[in-house]
Amino acid sequence: MKLLLVNPCSHTKYPSPPLGLLQLASCAQGHGHEVKVIDMNLGADITPALRADVIGITAVTPTVESAIRLSKAIKLVTDKPIVVGGPHASLMPDETLESGAFDMVLAGEADVTLPMLLDSLENELPLDDIPNLHCKAGSYIWANKSASKLLDMNDIPMPDYSLINLAHYHPHPPHGRKRPWLPVITSRGCPYSCTFCSKPVFGNKYRAISAAYVVEQLGILKDSFNVKEVAFYDDVFTLDFHRAYDICDGMLRNELDIDWSCETRVNLVSPEILRDLKRAGCFLMAYGIESGSPEILAKLSKGIELSQVEEAVAHTREAGIQTVGYFMLGNPGETKEDIDKTIDFAIKLKLDYAQFSITVPLPGSQLYQQYLDSGLPIPSWEAFSYANMGKATIPMFSGQNLSTEAIRGALSEASRRFYLRPGYIWQRGMAGLKSWDDFKMLVNGTKVYLENRCSG
Repeated sequence: MKLLLVNPCSHTKYPSPPLGLLQLASCAQGHGHEVKVIDMNLGADITPALRADVIGITAVTPTVESAIRLSKAIKLVTDKPIVVGGPHASLMPDETLESGAFDMVLAGEADVTLPMLLDSLENELPLDDIPNLHCKAGSYIWANKSASKLLDMNDIPMPDYSLINLAHYHPHPPHGRKRPWLPVITSRGCPYSCTFCSKPVFGNKYRAISAAYVVEQLGILKDSFNVKEVAFYDDVFTLDFHRAYDICDGMLRNELDIDWSCETRVNLVSPEILRDLKRAGCFLMAYGIESGSPEILAKLSKGIELSQVEEAVAHTREAGIQTVGYFMLGNPGETKEDIDKTIDFAIKLKLDYAQFSITVPLPGSQLYQQYLDSGLPIPSWEAFSYANMGKATIPMFSGQNLSTEAIRGALSEASRRFYLRPGYIWQRGMAGLKSWDDFKMLVNGTKVYLENRCSG
């Protein structure tokens, strides 16, 4: 079968390679199918759909309306089946099918089920045994049983990066100090239960690729694509200390010489593991801190203390690794005093970078149900995007203590207070410049900050 996988436009200046589609492409190729991937973020057109036997489209909540428009446009030029997957379709399969844009929804992890679907369509076999498949025939929607078990990550082939042009992807600073750059995912699932998190595809159970397989894949990326920097997009890269250490040890033994960054929680690091990460090439660690108010952290079920944040950031800095802190403003029940605590805390930590965003109640999260129960207005799905931070349409927990205008104003105030203070300018602009890579990041980061200020 000729399969076309499409990433709909997300209207971002910094599109990331569609890792999920590249992963599915490898799985389909393993069954003998021919795969092409197009990314609408790069200005691609739908001409390849004319030659495809099956079209697959992915969609997160902010891009599902873009995916619907795209699918309807494709239906004007071909009658081939169109299947949609991804987080939003997995959460709301019936609603997604009722849009009339898609023939099927393949919910959950599709690494096994997509090849099964292609095999069945090729051989004109019934589709009844394909788990998580939802179909629409006329006005009738039917669904198959759910998959009985989660996939073993080591059984899944490496994403086929050859299907995209790496030069077309420009990472958001502070990533991308070296090029070519690529994001990598080596685990799925997160066992924590933060109220703002939605896990419709990968769930709560943590599953990881073995350290040896990770190192093998990194070697392929270096040898085949000359990759010089990777960003591990795992939710909790250091959840398994032994695995993290083995990855570092393998990178050193194989002399990969790749700069890299990762994300984790402040309660999942130690001075020892941080030193190992640094030795293996880690230059940047991102922490989900969310708030400087203990009361707000408790409401978010974050499961961390401010003292843990301070210790983790201090130990990271001592190890020679730069730090990024993620913060959310406009949480349920939050006051201006809570927001001021968050901004003050971010400054106190002496982070290298801070990313402030408005709390978005993503479908599938506890916050989303709380948002629905509050009776607040539901905007279009496209509004559920962090790219819309400064726009009035983004769904906010406003009205109780803070207006929408106050929340947007706090977002602007947070960035201004953090980045324009003299101490930060000295920290990053003078004392922090230790290499040409640091200088490039300073220039690129300043450019992004000014772009955000102008667009807001």
